[in-house]
Amino acid sequence: MNDENKLLRRYVEECSEVAFGELVRRYLDVVYAAALRQVNGDSHLAQEVTQSVFLDLARKSHTLLNHPSLLGWLYTSTRFTAISMCRTEQRRRAREQKAEVMVEQDSESAWQQLWPVLDKAMHTLNEKDREAVLLRFFEGLTLSQMGRRWGITENTARMRVERAVEKLRRVLIKKGSVTASLTLVTILTTRAVAGAPPDLASRIEAELIGFKSALPQPSTSTPPLRFRIKIALLLGFMFVAPCLWWLPARLGFVELRTVSEQKRTVYNNPAAQTMDRSGLNGNNTSPGHSVSEPKKTSLTVVNPLEIHVIAADSGEPIPNTTFNLATFVDEKWNRQNITSSRHGVARIGYPEGISQLEMYSRVDGFADTHLEWRIDRGEKIPPTYVLRLTRAITVGGAVVDEGGSPVAGAKVVFSHRRDLDVGQSKESHKYLPIETETDSAGRWSVNRIAPEMLPLSTGIAKHPKHSDSLSVDLTKEPQQIPRLTNGTYTFRVNKTVEVNGVVLDELNEPIKGARVASSMLGDSADIETTTTNDGGFVLNIPPGPRYLSVQADGYAPTSMGVVISDAASPPFELRLVRGKTIRFLVIDPDGNPIQGARLELARWNIELTESNEVAPGTVQAEAVLITDEAGRTAWTNAPAALLKFNPTAKGYLGGQTIRVRPSDKENVITLEHALRVSGIVKDFQGKPLERYRILVGGGEQIFRSHKTVPRWSPSDRFRLRFSHPNYDFTIEEPVQIDSGPIQQGYFFKFEAEGFIPVTTRFVAPDERDVTFDIKLQPANGRVLQIFDSQGLPVANAPTLFLPDGAFVYGSRSGLDPVQEWIHLSKTDSNGTIPFEIDPEFTSLVVACSAGSISLARSEIPSDGIITLQPWGRIDGRISRNGQPSNGESLTCLRRENLGDFMQSELSLPPLMFSPGHANSDAEGRFTFADVPPGYATIIVAPRANLFNSSTPSVHQGKTEVFISDEIPISASIDIQDAVANLTPK
Repeated sequence: MNDENKLLRRYVEECSEVAFGELVRRYLDVVYAAALRQVNGDSHLAQEVTQSVFLDLARKSHTLLNHPSLLGWLYTSTRFTAISMCRTEQRRRAREQKAEVMVEQDSESAWQQLWPVLDKAMHTLNEKDREAVLLRFFEGLTLSQMGRRWGITENTARMRVERAVEKLRRVLIKKGSVTASLTLVTILTTRAVAGAPPDLASRIEAELIGFKSALPQPSTSTPPLRFRIKIALLLGFMFVAPCLWWLPARLGFVELRTVSEQKRTVYNNPAAQTMDRSGLNGNNTSPGHSVSEPKKTSLTVVNPLEIHVIAADSGEPIPNTTFNLATFVDEKWNRQNITSSRHGVARIGYPEGISQLEMYSRVDGFADTHLEWRIDRGEKIPPTYVLRLTRAITVGGAVVDEGGSPVAGAKVVFSHRRDLDVGQSKESHKYLPIETETDSAGRWSVNRIAPEMLPLSTGIAKHPKHSDSLSVDLTKEPQQIPRLTNGTYTFRVNKTVEVNGVVLDELNEPIKGARVASSMLGDSADIETTTTNDGGFVLNIPPGPRYLSVQADGYAPTSMGVVISDAASPPFELRLVRGKTIRFLVIDPDGNPIQGARLELARWNIELTESNEVAPGTVQAEAVLITDEAGRTAWTNAPAALLKFNPTAKGYLGGQTIRVRPSDKENVITLEHALRVSGIVKDFQGKPLERYRILVGGGEQIFRSHKTVPRWSPSDRFRLRFSHPNYDFTIEEPVQIDSGPIQQGYFFKFEAEGFIPVTTRFVAPDERDVTFDIKLQPANGRVLQIFDSQGLPVANAPTLFLPDGAFVYGSRSGLDPVQEWIHLSKTDSNGTIPFEIDPEFTSLVVACSAGSISLARSEIPSDGIITLQPWGRIDGRISRNGQPSNGESLTCLRRENLGDFMQSELSLPPLMFSPGHANSDAEGRFTFADVPPGYATIIVAPRANLFNSSTPSVHQGKTEVFISDEIPISASIDIQDAVANLTPK
């Protein structure tokens, strides 16, 4: 019995959703690809066909238990279902004009001939020949696997496949597809199966949950009469009971519980918080915060989303899963927590008019999972969703004080530093900060992080009576991961000093309820308290330079720099005075007032004097002002200092900083209109595409050239996922790259599965409304395969396709992208990686323990076979005045001649190496390990006495390089076969 028949029998006899899910995942791509061809490339209709086929498989499962070829049945069923749906669709579109078909390139002509006739030709073959083609080219079985399946030799299987292909070729020639028939095997190998949308399997299985109860169940005999009577009575009660419940409600005697409970769940939850887009409380009561009463709207709760939470490995339901739920409606976030039942089912109500829904799952033992639906971008919230949680990796360790003693009750917090690029998937393993507490022995553990998220995470330990520990940043310290996973990592917190003081007004009267905070310069407050009735306060602050800030209603905030010593500090006296007034008027370029504009005091932009010292009067406070209908707002408690505000408003471009001082005049701020981007995305046949994403980037000028190239933001705010061919969105902020702004203006990249990306022209910052109608060409389906020097495939090899001007650091441990916008990929278990021809990519870089390579795009072999070159090593000596020189600082770069480089318009080489620095020892010796093959330059850090330039000494055939005071500061080194040979200048 074939494996697929065993799975089907498990589904019929045990109602195993896991077994049926495995069948879906196994054959989903084959069925979807066939459906896509049958419906002439209509992705939406192909998904409907695919769902219908698998639901039909569920309905007829008991009749297919002994079917000789389940794949053949699915393939035939796909054809009949597609024909039926196409006829219905054609009648609906009878009056619509056919889309204009663009002229394809010569490389695509064969596929264009084969596309519409392939499946018809396949069904002219007999069942045995059709199965041979399906197994070889659609399911991807090897000849040996096919031979074992049929009980024949590999050579016999090859001849059977060749005969079937030849018959198919003759059929294609009769249908006029001569060009396609000549390249039939190549086309079938690369194009026969197209990747189905990533969420299609979940949607099929979600529909199956509601359908399962209607499936025929195996029965061996007719139930006895007494059971049939009981069933009849039960059915009668099920029919009458809803009527008895509905009638009083209709007459007004009882409340419909479903709607009322949903309303109470979504809107009356005490834990719910209303927030605006920036995450700050919409009812901010900071001093000077001027805001009108939020508009109360009547929201109607629609049918809830039902989430079934199961384990990805076993299919068993996971009970008591908590969801941190956020819905965005009427420009406000509504947040609450919802917990699934003991059967793993969570029913989530959401209001009409919602534009965004997102949630994070939280349950011990499984990785936190993020779900998001963007209704404002064409996505639809399904009535049912199956969430498969993967097992988490467990990390742990201890928290100790400066003396090594365990610290109980310390909080250990993990978060990930970078935005996670989830592509076009609505599901990812992003997580909200995960917090745990140490036990009496100072031990802690966390088991909610996905394995692939751990290298992107950072952790820190906190305790109210100790200073925060140093954080562990696993993006920069991957060597700490084994210590975390085996539970031996230790956070060390240091002691704090108890600091006390008093807050007084101008008349030396104590101020009660003032907020006193301690922080580093420019940081948000990490330690804070409020004053008591006598104006006193107590803070536990770590030793060192800090800022003490105080803020109270009716007074101007103030800050003072202090140095906390290990010994007890004398009491601090903070005085508050009445504030002054700053007035603002916010208008658009036409002079019209802007209502609802937001001006936030910028605490991270500290003003410095010419001597690089903090300017007098610098304050670290919180203040948010909101303009009224006339575009005006004021802060009446402003300190007498130079202050910075960041103005923003919906529909307008933010990012500017306003410097003002309190005065009698009104400060006028003009906000430019935001950039609106709209258009339609189509495929290569001119048909609207319903699933794609848009990357937003800024422009960067290549070093010493005038070419502006795109740089893509890592933030998910600039990676927009769409599920509708028509897009329309607004950009209200400059693009942030590597935590800083780049050249004003924008680039946009359009990406979709199976298509070549398209990058737009550069959009100038003064443009207000642009339209891009995009046509995406199909991807070539090429792959690259990475081998080591021994000819073995390299799995999990970090691989980058770099655009012009980008570079990375490489070593045996992998690649470290310096720029956050660079997306790192890895080869699979066979050493392969997809190679889509993105016009933006100019070079390929690979680095791992097996070796490294850096190739220009034009140097990538046509067969996709790439062999890594082993790492090189440089050992050398350096001397001054004929004596070994200790403590010399040397740097090694991959560049033939640094002087030529500095005078050229070339960018940095794509692959640098790390570490690229070395220091000489007492004998003048130094070492550079893991040097990539190619040209390199060694630079000696300059001193008061520079070396004289002359011909260097060369030791051929050795890994030792001798550098004396008679050679140039830099020397070109050609590394071949892991031997460094010094070449004279």
